[in-house]
Amino acid sequence: MRKLIVLSISLTLSLALAVSSYAIKWENKSLETGGEAPPTATSDSAVKNYNECFKKEILEDPKINTTPKLLLKLNASIWNSDFQINPALLEPKSEYEFYYDIYYLGGLTRVSTDIYNEIMLNATQGDIRGAFDEAYVSNAIGTDVGFLVKLNDISNLGAIFSYKNNLLKGDGSFKYEWSYPATFSGDVESSFRSKADSNTYGISLLYNVDLTDYLSLGAGFKYAYTLEKSVNDATGYGVATGPGGEFPENVSTDREMTFKYHLFAPTLGVSVYPTDFLILNSSVTGNIYTGRVEKKASLFADHWSNVAPGNFPSNTYEENLNSGRIKGYEISANLKPEYKINDIVSILAVADYFQRDIEWKIDGMGVGYFAPFNYPEIFYGDGTVEYQGKQRQWEIESGAGVKLSLDGFDLRGNALYTHYNLYSAYYHENVVDDGLAMGSGFNSFTRRMEEEMDIMSLTFGVGKEFTPELTADLSIRYDLGWGEMSLYEANHSPYISGDPSTITYVRVSDTDSYQDLTLATSMTITPMSRLSLVFGGMVTMPLSSLNYNLKGYSTGGSDFGGSGFPYSYDGDSARGYNSRGWNYGGSLRIRFEF
Repeated sequence: MRKLIVLSISLTLSLALAVSSYAIKWENKSLETGGEAPPTATSDSAVKNYNECFKKEILEDPKINTTPKLLLKLNASIWNSDFQINPALLEPKSEYEFYYDIYYLGGLTRVSTDIYNEIMLNATQGDIRGAFDEAYVSNAIGTDVGFLVKLNDISNLGAIFSYKNNLLKGDGSFKYEWSYPATFSGDVESSFRSKADSNTYGISLLYNVDLTDYLSLGAGFKYAYTLEKSVNDATGYGVATGPGGEFPENVSTDREMTFKYHLFAPTLGVSVYPTDFLILNSSVTGNIYTGRVEKKASLFADHWSNVAPGNFPSNTYEENLNSGRIKGYEISANLKPEYKINDIVSILAVADYFQRDIEWKIDGMGVGYFAPFNYPEIFYGDGTVEYQGKQRQWEIESGAGVKLSLDGFDLRGNALYTHYNLYSAYYHENVVDDGLAMGSGFNSFTRRMEEEMDIMSLTFGVGKEFTPELTADLSIRYDLGWGEMSLYEANHSPYISGDPSTITYVRVSDTDSYQDLTLATSMTITPMSRLSLVFGGMVTMPLSSLNYNLKGYSTGGSDFGGSGFPYSYDGDSARGYNSRGWNYGGSLRIRFEF
């Protein structure tokens, strides 16, 4: 249910491997030196080469180059948006975050173009209400074209036009057992295939001004429009055993959904330089989402057709086009001070806050039909269904680290660098998913899943410039996390309990811990002063997975274990629906400057 590990490429002359929550949130500071003075080289050619090599970012004196590093954060999130099949997948499957740093350009108008390709693979296995096996591959290609104009001696104005296509494919299987108390029991096996193809178009405006020699202000605004088409096919088969023998069940669904949503993202960044040795960078970013969804689905169900007619009929159902809405917001704020003790040692710190509140609503899901999981469950009734969902999330990060900078020169007098980072952080996060289905067929079905996590991480990074044309980075991160998960489900339905006034429910919870190891690397090649190539890659290995053995109490009804029976979920069910699995990523980004 959590965000997958993400490969974040920061390319205005640097690479920051920043990965959300469970991956590398530490921006690789080996290429972000944060206001260091230029080297004390006696060779004019060495200093000229050092300053012109555009991947150096803010190596000049901060009083000369005072634009905030973190001027605008551009988020492009690709959603696996088939909410009815698995509401937990509202989380973006891929979220690429990259930062544009406007810097001093000698008074010239500059144009830069990025062309990139990013690939992520996530494979998860687990057991929550049944064993599942899922795999998703995300492939993104896009381009960003940026313009920067120096308005006067203290201010710059910039614009970025972006396009991105993301193709997400997934497949998996799902198995579980169920029983009606003292009547029927059986097992179900299902499989699914999904595909989401989205196109995002965006424009960003950026402005920065040096208010004083020690204070800079940056502001930006981004608008993006996303059109996504999502297709999901699911099939299920099961056999129930009860009075009278065995009863087969076959169910298949086909869904096609179209999402059209808008993103509005204001940003404010501030950089303060109290002394020549201290820099304080901070920013606040808001993402506002609003959009519509259209859905077309068909269902075939042959459910215990040899039972008494009228109770469990075999039916074929074709659904017309229906619509719904998506809305919500995200807000993030951070403070990143850096203090340079001397030419070699710097102390870095990070304080981050993130909050998300997104809800969705889909009307008219179908006559007597509700599918909260990849398995198309059936509730028989005679009315239309409205499904609503809401996700709330917040997380904090605090951390500190040390950076060692070992600068030198090659035989030609070119200034080279080597940086070492050691960074430790603490994260706390809370995620709550609420779902509600209402209809005259089965009255209502509600679900709330909540997880609270604490994570300690330790990251070691090294960045080295082998030549002015070749740099490389390596980050190794270890995560130790522990958390608590709870689940509440309630069904108010005469078709399960036989009594319209009865509510059947489940309450379960458990705690557990996990360990992860993440390796991330990059290489930047600069064959000429206006061209750079950046290759990136990462892999996350689960050393130990969360193993929520959810136990609790239930009352009544079919899938709820029977009236008065203890209830348990057993197995490796990390992150709710998605266990922690292997994650792989890679990217190539090409930048031209004119």
